[in-house]
Amino acid sequence: MIQDWLDLDKEIKTKNTQLRQLRSRKKAVSDELIKVMKDNEIGQIDVNAGKIVCSTRKARSALNKKLLVSALSEYFKETGDTELPSELAAFIMDKRSVKEIDTVKIRGS
Repeated sequence: MIQDWLDLDKEIKTKNTQLRQLRSRKKAVSDELIKVMKDNEIGQIDVNAGKIVCSTRKARSALNKKLLVSALSEYFKETGDTELPSELAAFIMDKRSVKEIDTVKIRGS
């Protein structure tokens, strides 16, 4: 049983290494594909498996201590009001930066 567990663990590590390499190659090809699609203003490409679609989504940055302290300092300097927690929470969440992330994926046909 122990040898079986060790063999499985070794196989999982090998497969994970292969998966990391595949994901790395896919990311490199995806980045190239996104560049070509954006440069040539191509929104989608029809393939046998469906459509390759280039889309952009927005993702907010993480809420960290530095941002929180900065936002709270700015908020209390401007208003001085400590009775409106919902406004404060909304203000802090709105201060997060927005990052656009390009993705390539296959949609069903």
